[in-house]
Amino acid sequence: MKWVTALLEVLIGLAGGLVVGGGLSMLFIALDIVPRLVVLSGRRKHVLVVKLSILAGTFLSALVYVMDVKFSMGKFVIPIIAVFMGMFVGMLASALAEVLGVLYVVSSYAGIIKFIYILVFAIIMGKIVGSLIYWLAPGFY
Repeated sequence: MKWVTALLEVLIGLAGGLVVGGGLSMLFIALDIVPRLVVLSGRRKHVLVVKLSILAGTFLSALVYVMDVKFSMGKFVIPIIAVFMGMFVGMLASALAEVLGVLYVVSSYAGIIKFIYILVFAIIMGKIVGSLIYWLAPGFY
């Protein structure tokens, strides 16, 4: 009877992982993140490298999460990781906002259309600072 419970747990875990992974993949596809990164960076010949790095990052993060791997990092490494996390979340939020046209609507109603670059910079910095607080402040991680 224990093997039935274990099998059910495995099936539920796989189903949940497929749903979350499929949803994230569809978000990346809907926001055109990979093609935009390639075009903006001017590295059209490295499309496969970008796709494989996203796939490898997804696989490694899932593996670390499932295996409950612990890393002992110094206090100097954590802010670097936090900055990269903030950059990723900021890029994702900016892409989502761009697709929805939120920035244009907000800036036109507020009358700051010529200062939209400040709004984008504020969003990105907010994501980076939030990520730094998450990693460095006790009790958040």
